[in-house]
Formats: sequence, C-alpha cells, structure tokens
Amino acid sequence: MKTINLICRILIGLFISSCATDDNQVEITNEGGIQIGNTYLNTPHAYINDENTLNDNPSDLAIILSNKDLLRDNIDSGIDILYVDYRGVDFEIGTKELLNYRVTENASKSNGYIQGGNRLLEDTYNSDLNATEISFTINSISTTNIDFEFSFIREDGLLFSGNYSGSYTNVSE
Repeated sequence: MKTINLICRILIGLFISSCATDDNQVEITNEGGIQIGNTYLNTPHAYINDENTLNDNPSDLAIILSNKDLLRDNIDSGIDILYVDYRGVDFEIGTKELLNYRVTENASKSNGYIQGGNRLLEDTYNSDLNATEISFTINSISTTNIDFEFSFIREDGLLFSGNYSGSYTNVSE
C-alpha cells in the first residue's frame, strides 16, 4: 500500500509540474511578410548589412527579408526575398529614402549570391516593375531586433506592402 501511495504521489507531482508554466521564459517570434495584391509571402528571416563598418562615413545600409535562412551554403530554389538599401551611417528609426529595392520570388542561392527567380518589383531604369510610390519606415531597432513597415505601388497599380518585427542577423563585414 505504501508503494502505491508513493507512486501516486510521484505521478501527481509529475503531472502538476508538467502543467506549470515558466513565467521567466521569453518566447521570441519573428513576424514578417510581403502582401502582393492577394498573395502573401511569409518572410520570417531578417538581415541587415552595413557596407562600411570601418568609420562614420555614410554607406549603403541594406535590409533583407527572406522566407529561407540565407546563411546556408546553397539553396536550389524557392527563395522569396525583399531587398532594400539606403544611404546612412547607422541603422536608425525613421522614414528612409531608398536607393535600391526589389522583390523576387523563387530565386536560388549559389556561391553566396541570390540569383534567378521571378522579379516582381525592382528599381531598374526603364523597367515596368518600378514603383511610383514608396514608403519605408523603421519603427524601432536595437542590437538584436528590428521593426519596420513598407509599401510600394508598382507602375501598373499593384500594391506591395508588409512589415517585419523580430530579431535580425547582422551580416556586415
């Protein structure tokens, strides 16, 4: 009888401890995506890149969203990506005037470069994929997290919009 009581107490203790929540545990979630008309591209990976980390001279500051982890060596296909860059010294909050922008779906990565895929939006001269209206705003940034929102209206009137809130990987050299 003592053995049965002991086993019951152990089982009850295990049940109670498995149901308890850990209030000190912080769950980090990355939320981001690109809405293109009726299509949504989930982009939970964010990267930032400062082309000049040697001094305080302005350089291109890039922000990249992707549906795949771009730090992997090669990815055959299926990469959906937003790339933007602007001139600055540091990543700071505020509205940014973009130098370059593009949205590509189903690209690949080989030898460190994103290539191929279907360009949906780009800043190339004389392209019918250019944006006529652009809004890009960084709402907050810390050493580990970034929150921003964007919208582009392509020449044919198609709206590209979205946001990202979560952690990022700094790939600056």
